[in-house]
Amino acid sequence: MKTLSKLFGAAVLWTSLSVAGATAAECIAPADPGGGWDFTCRTIGKMLFDQKLVDAPVQVTNMPGGVGAVAYAKVMSSRADDAELMVATSTVGVTQIAQGKYPADTSVMRWVAMLGTDVGVIVVPKDSDFKTLDDLVAALKEDPSALAVAGSSGAGGWDHIRLLMLAQGRRPLGR
Repeated sequence: MKTLSKLFGAAVLWTSLSVAGATAAECIAPADPGGGWDFTCRTIGKMLFDQKLVDAPVQVTNMPGGVGAVAYAKVMSSRADDAELMVATSTVGVTQIAQGKYPADTSVMRWVAMLGTDVGVIVVPKDSDFKTLDDLVAALKEDPSALAVAGSSGAGGWDHIRLLMLAQGRRPLGR
């Protein structure tokens, strides 16, 4: 199933970029090297080159800051019409845009494709009292301040929103 999902994602991306007339020379990863956005840029760049949709390898530029807001502001202010530029983002970036934490809304960029899945994982110690997701939700409802939780995004970020949705009885991952 995992391989099928990857193949489907690659096919969607390839089709989207082929139709859009991909000529990307650069992909900005709005984070430090080694993270998800960096991986996305490097993977898409390699796919474009391997499929001969671009003439040369795609340059990856890492531009960390503000959960993508620094890169967004840079592109918006000085490279908005650069047809050879791609910028990676994810649910985390889109959530920040929706909350007004970026310097503009989604209308200032051309959105080409959505690739992949944004997965949330809940991990508890092996000897935890929580054996099921329902156990955790019940504890959250009883006393939310009694649990220590962490995620990769801060307050108001996608990890925080997912946990709030879970506490409200909504399953953000469709379960």
